[in-house]
Amino acid sequence: MMTTLALLAAMHHSAPPADTAAVDSSWIAYARAAWAAIGRKSVGATAGLDWDSGGSGWSAQAIYKNADNAGQAAYDIEPLMRGLLALSEATNDLHGLDEAARFYNAFEVRFITVSDLLAEAKREGSKSLALPQGDASARTLRWKDVRSSTVSWPAECILCNAQFFHPAARLIHLIAELPPQSRTPSMQAYVKAYVPLIGKEHLIRVGFDTHFPEYVKVSPDDHLVVIWERAAKGEIKYRYLDRDLWLIGAAAELLEADRLDHGLVNLPPDQKTRLARLLTAGTRLLAANRRHYPDAKNFEGMVVGRDGYFEGGMADHPDQSYSGYTGPDYPAGKPPMPSPTVSWDVNHLQRLPVVLRSLWDTRQTLRALGLVYPDSSDIVQATNQLMYRVFNGNFQRPELTNYFDGSDGWYRVGYRSRDGFGNPPSRYCDGQNQLNLCLTWGGLRGWGMLAFANPDVGRLIQGVIALARDSSAEATAFRQRVTSVRDDPSEWLSDPPKRYSYQLNLLISEYALGTMP
Repeated sequence: MMTTLALLAAMHHSAPPADTAAVDSSWIAYARAAWAAIGRKSVGATAGLDWDSGGSGWSAQAIYKNADNAGQAAYDIEPLMRGLLALSEATNDLHGLDEAARFYNAFEVRFITVSDLLAEAKREGSKSLALPQGDASARTLRWKDVRSSTVSWPAECILCNAQFFHPAARLIHLIAELPPQSRTPSMQAYVKAYVPLIGKEHLIRVGFDTHFPEYVKVSPDDHLVVIWERAAKGEIKYRYLDRDLWLIGAAAELLEADRLDHGLVNLPPDQKTRLARLLTAGTRLLAANRRHYPDAKNFEGMVVGRDGYFEGGMADHPDQSYSGYTGPDYPAGKPPMPSPTVSWDVNHLQRLPVVLRSLWDTRQTLRALGLVYPDSSDIVQATNQLMYRVFNGNFQRPELTNYFDGSDGWYRVGYRSRDGFGNPPSRYCDGQNQLNLCLTWGGLRGWGMLAFANPDVGRLIQGVIALARDSSAEATAFRQRVTSVRDDPSEWLSDPPKRYSYQLNLLISEYALGTMP
C-alpha cells in the first residue's frame, strides 16, 4: 500500500514536499518572535487576560472591556489561537501547548449560563431572534445583537462560539496525543474543564437542543442535525454555513481525542453517540456540497481535477447580490445581479481548509463511523481548486479571485448600510481604502495547513513570504494595494523587523504544520 506522501506525489506527478525541518528556520524564528511581540498581546487584550511569563501564565483582568460582547471577542480569538497551536504542533513545542491550555483555563470565567443570559435579555427587553436555547445550566458567551436594530440586545452568537471552540477542541486532541508524563497540570485541568463545555454544552446543545425555525416549513423537526441528515439525502435544500464547518471540526477533534485516550477525555457513551451522529451528518452534507471538475489542469498542463464547494449555494444571499458585476464601477443602485455559480467569498472560505485538516487528522475516527470522506484525493482536489481556479498563477504577485468558484465580482456592496463599502473584483481592490479592501490575504489563510497535499500551495506561501521581503518600489506598491491590512503592512524587510506582521505570523505557522501530512 502506498504511503500518504507517495499517494499525494503520484497525484501531482511530483516529489512530495519536505517536512517541517525543511521550513526555513528563520521563518520559524519569526513566527515565535511575532507571537511574543504581538500575538500574545493581541489575544490577551481581546480576551481580557494578562500574561505573566514568570508566574502562573494567564490571569483574568478584573475589568473586562468586552464583558457585554464576549462572543464577538471569542470570534476574533480563533485565528490567534489557531496560529499558536499550529506552530506549537509543528515544532513539538510543549510550552506553547501549555500556554494555550493556561489561556483557555483563564478565559473560562467569561462564560455565563443560558439562564442568566436569558434573564439579562428579559430585563433589557431584548427582541433578538438569537437567544440561547437548551439546558439552562449550560454555559455560553454574551453577544450584542445589533443586526436588526440600532439597539444592541443581549443574545447568543452560535457562529462566534463555534469558531472559538474549534481550536479549543483541537488542543484537547493534541494533549491526548502526548505521553501522559508530558501533560502538565494546566493541560489536565483544561481537558477536565472544557470537554463537557465543548461536547455537551456547545455541540450537543446546538446540534440537538436548539431549534432553527427558518427551516420548519421544510423540516417539522427543526433541530440542526436532523436538518443536516435530511439535506444530505437531498430531501430538503440547505445552505451550508461556516458555523457548520466549525461544529463538525470540533466534534471530530473531540471524538478523536477520546479515541486516543478515553481515560483522559472520558466522554460519556450517550454524548459520544450524539457527537458521532452530528459529525456523520455534517460531514456527509459537506461532501454533498462539492462539485468535481475532472478536466482541470495544473500549471504543467497535466489533468489533475479540482473540487469546488458550495457553488450556487450563495446566489440568493444579500452579500453576493452584486457578484455578477465584474467591472470597476461601484454597483450600488443598480439591479442586483448575482453570479449563478457563486460560492463563498475566499475570506470566509478559509474555514474549509482548517476543518479539512481536522477531518484529515481525525480520519481514524471518521473511518470507524463509516465515513470515507475526506480521503487524500479529496484533500488534493480542494487544493487544486485554490491553485488552478482561484489563484492568478503569479507566484511573485499573488492574487485570489473574490469567490471560491473562481468568479471575481463585487462582494458585500453597501454592507451594513455603509455607503461606498464593498470588496471590488481583485484587480480593482485597494488595501489603502478601508471601504474597498482586497480579499486575497484572508483567502490565503488556512490553506498552508494543507501544503502537504499540493506542492504548488507551498510555492504560493513561499511567494508571499518573498513578496514580504522584497523592498523594491513595485513590490511595496503591490503589497500596499493587495496584502496590507489596516495597521499590518505585511512586510518583513529587516531582521528583526521594525514591526511584526500578524498576517505573516499566521501564514508561517499554518505552513509549518502543513508540511506535515
